[in-house]
Amino acid sequence: ERQLRLLSQRHELQGQIAAHNQQIIQYQQQIEQRQQQLLTALTGYALTLPQEDEEESWLATRQQEAQSWQHRQNELTALQNRIHQLTPILETLPQSDELPHCEETVVLENWRQVHEQCLALHSQQQTLQQQDVLAAQSLQKAQAQFDTALQASVFDDQQAFLAALMDEQTLTQLEQLKQNLENQRRQAQTLVTQTAETLAQHQQHRPDGLALTVTVEQIQQELAQTHQKLRENTTSQGEIRQQLKQNADNRQQQQTLMQQIAQMTQQVEDWGYLNSLIGSKEGDKFRK
Repeated sequence: ERQLRLLSQRHELQGQIAAHNQQIIQYQQQIEQRQQQLLTALTGYALTLPQEDEEESWLATRQQEAQSWQHRQNELTALQNRIHQLTPILETLPQSDELPHCEETVVLENWRQVHEQCLALHSQQQTLQQQDVLAAQSLQKAQAQFDTALQASVFDDQQAFLAALMDEQTLTQLEQLKQNLENQRRQAQTLVTQTAETLAQHQQHRPDGLALTVTVEQIQQELAQTHQKLRENTTSQGEIRQQLKQNADNRQQQQTLMQQIAQMTQQVEDWGYLNSLIGSKEGDKFRK
């Protein structure tokens, strides 16, 4: 019975493990499909799919890039405003031959400072404009690639693609589901290891003559036959015990009868001895 129970547990555990593995495969296929769709979309933006467990840092980097681009745009706007403010000042400065020498020196110094500021601002403006042009070109290229990839994808338009993207709640749920599946996989693996160890120990104590390829049905049939033999043996033992009890009772009765016979024999011998002493009923022999 213990062997049958272990084999049944083994079959049940194997079924549970197979079901868990199938469920894990289905979830992995769904995750891979989602990742492939997301990878296709990101490729259009000249971006790569983040590695596992690096999603938050990847999103943070994209946010920093967007903030940097916005910051450069703000700086460019501020520089353009500054240039517009300084240009009228340059136009209003008097010519050098219209002022005395001291005043001319002061004016020239002021003009030089303003001119240097204008040059520096202009240089910064050119740099920011170049960066803005490059960013615009990259954005235009990414938009074109995205449009091409969108036409080749299963999405009808950009709104359908954005609607298919996972929100934070869905991503959290998938992460939790992934963790749960991983825990179930580890538990199933532990159960498989324990079952294998139990099976190995069970096979080490396998009865002599029992093949490893024996089936549960064969063991059940042999156990049924063994139980029948045990019942027959129990019945035979009961009959034998009853017979032994009867024999013991007979021996006891025989011993009692033998004791009674011995007592009667002793009495007969005693009476015979007395009769030999007395002789006749008149006691003639005894009187002599």
